[in-house]
Amino acid sequence: MSFDGFPALPAHVNARLATFMDGNLPPAHRNMGIRPDLWCKEAEVGRVLFRWPNDGSRDIGGGRVFGGWIAGLSDNVVSMCMVTAL
Repeated sequence: MSFDGFPALPAHVNARLATFMDGNLPPAHRNMGIRPDLWCKEAEVGRVLFRWPNDGSRDIGGGRVFGGWIAGLSDNVVSMCMVTAL
């Protein structure tokens, strides 16, 4: 998968995002199944758009805790948004 950058972002920001968006994810992302490389559809300074393909596998069921995973996802979305503005 090749990341060509988001047109609305400066080159230095796209350079910072490139590793993530090329699928080179940290172990925590891989373990939790959080995929910014597949789900981040748009980015500009101070704004990102994620499309999470909710297939029901993260629904709350017996013996499951949803909050930890959704907290990890939201941390990633906020971090990606912050990096666009730095």
